[in-house]
Amino acid sequence: MKRIVNYIAAAALVAAAALTVVSCGPVEEFDETLIHGTWNCSGDWGDGTETVRDTYNPGGSGTRVYVTNGAPDKPFTWELSGSRLTLSMETTNIPTRAAVPRDYTVTTLTETKLVYKSGSGNTFTCTK
Repeated sequence: MKRIVNYIAAAALVAAAALTVVSCGPVEEFDETLIHGTWNCSGDWGDGTETVRDTYNPGGSGTRVYVTNGAPDKPFTWELSGSRLTLSMETTNIPTRAAVPRDYTVTTLTETKLVYKSGSGNTFTCTK
């Protein structure tokens, strides 16, 4: 009986390892030059759904204009590595107002469409 339990445990371990290896596909690469320009984006940034206008400049700088809520424009830095988009912008809800990096996963990037997701699953859809 103990041998059967050990056999089942070993088989489960091998199956789990095989699934892990199979699920690790290649990381999608996006052409960084496609992100350059101004995008009209909508999504839920944590304080309700709103529309922003993000401008991504070559070299990693940019500006966010808040279209819906009228908040002041915010400069940001950005980096696209594989499918990971990192945006760093000053935040007003921490005393130092330091630039806080946030990572997103790009799922679509074409000349006219950008879609990315946050770690919490919020989707942001942008068009040029």
